[in-house]
Amino acid sequence: MAEYQYPIEDIEMVEQCLLYSLNAYINKENMRLVKLVNRMLRQNKHVGTDMIKLFIDHARQYKPGDVTEKPPLSEIIQIFE
Repeated sequence: MAEYQYPIEDIEMVEQCLLYSLNAYINKENMRLVKLVNRMLRQNKHVGTDMIKLFIDHARQYKPGDVTEKPPLSEIIQIFE
């Protein structure tokens, strides 16, 4: 993220979310993104700013110590389809 000149606050926010989040939904989405980035790096593909923006979006949803946050309604509906 530093290579793309994102502010240090955003970098730290993403790091805190990845390391300390207790929210199952955010953890699931973050790990999906981490796996996708690892796969892209193994295949020598470019990891663009769109991926970084997804990490930042999830980090903005993160609230330290919050374990009760619900996933978005669209995620819940997909379970029952």
